[in-house]
Amino acid sequence: MSDILSKFSKEQLKEFKKFLSSPYFNTNKTYLEILKNYSSIGFNITSELKNNYPLHTIEEFRLLAEKYLTQKEFERDEKTYKMYNLRALKSKDEKSRFFKNLKKFRKEFENTYKRDENYYTNRIIIETEYYDFMYNELMYTEPKILEEIKENIEFNFYFNYLHNYNEYIIHNRNSGKNYKINFKLLDFILKDIEKNELITKKNHPNVYMIYLTVLISLSDKNPERCEILEREYTLYLKKNEKRFDKDQLYHYNLYLLNRYWKIVTDTGDVEYRKKIFNLYDTAEKGGYLISQNSIENDLFNNIISACITTGNLNWAEKFLNKYEKVIKKDITDDNICFAKAKISFLKKEYNEVLQFLSRIKLHSPLTHTVTKFILCKVYYEKGDIQGITNELENLRKFLKRNKNVSDHIEIIITKFRHLIKGLMKFIDAKQITSEEKSKIAHSYLQEINETEGFIPEKIWFIEKYQAALKVCP
Repeated sequence: MSDILSKFSKEQLKEFKKFLSSPYFNTNKTYLEILKNYSSIGFNITSELKNNYPLHTIEEFRLLAEKYLTQKEFERDEKTYKMYNLRALKSKDEKSRFFKNLKKFRKEFENTYKRDENYYTNRIIIETEYYDFMYNELMYTEPKILEEIKENIEFNFYFNYLHNYNEYIIHNRNSGKNYKINFKLLDFILKDIEKNELITKKNHPNVYMIYLTVLISLSDKNPERCEILEREYTLYLKKNEKRFDKDQLYHYNLYLLNRYWKIVTDTGDVEYRKKIFNLYDTAEKGGYLISQNSIENDLFNNIISACITTGNLNWAEKFLNKYEKVIKKDITDDNICFAKAKISFLKKEYNEVLQFLSRIKLHSPLTHTVTKFILCKVYYEKGDIQGITNELENLRKFLKRNKNVSDHIEIIITKFRHLIKGLMKFIDAKQITSEEKSKIAHSYLQEINETEGFIPEKIWFIEKYQAALKVCP
């Protein structure tokens, strides 16, 4: 039970106490006593509760905590709250108050730019309520209100349909398979939006964003078309930054970011890494890099990776400093040490790299793998061939004893081991001639350029093999 309370902020715990103090929401003072115990005992409350209260009491207390969160979410969605207000007034035949609120709410909706599923649903309700209420006055006039209702129904459907189709594309892309679902209305919807593009851009921004996202995915085989659509997407987002709220901007940014990251994973394309960094940079300047003052481990890792692989080291350090409190609150120690190790490596502070890496617990296969990659790079820079040999043997044994490791990890380990073995030949330069060294460097560079798919530490390997060429006569 303490798991959910441990995620409450101090302010939420205070509000939850008021919630439990209300006889409307809670008539059992036992639950206030439990909350008081939690405040003094903390995370050990679960074992204490089991000794002092029956299981059904503990479960009911948790249900009250969930009810409090549900109530807060309901109150946070002001537009939906207002819809229920209208329905409540109508149910009691409070016509004067109903009509007064209805006029007020209609005006508020006209000035709203956040047009998501809730917007459309509520707009349809409010316009329908208005039509029903005003029917006697409207019945002999042109039914423009019905046209508005129709348009909101259509765009609500378009938004959900295209969003579902986009999820389908992402699912296929991530699974590496081509599952067949017949989206028989897709062409019709895309053509209709294209025909009404100006209206869509002006009045239905959410639909326009998901529309562009789908078009970009459908244009995969046409790079020029993709480039045009991506430019339109980023320009439209930038132009309307002040009209969207931060949460919207954050999620719109994710549409392109998810697509770009998948391309990078599949191809290692450096240009897409630059595009990714530019999206993060724009989002940071616009104040929507993170959502609701929190950051997930995946986002944190991606931001650090984008900075490092594009050489934006100062940006990464500023990011760590600016969001330090959020990062320490939300991100695991492993990931923080991992990020600092990568930054220290680029700054050639190799002893600090080793210190940060030594603090990583190596829980996940990917973290373990990339940690070993960094160690090999450090040992190469220090000319420690035995250190590299030990880490490569560690990776070989890791694959041998982890039969269920993903294909992606197995592939990148195999590629890395192959490429680092080529560099190891350069450490003891006395053992090979300059001509042999040149041939090796040429061969590996050609192999890297011709290899399809993701290559781990690609930029670093290219840099090292090119450096080997430069020292050859």
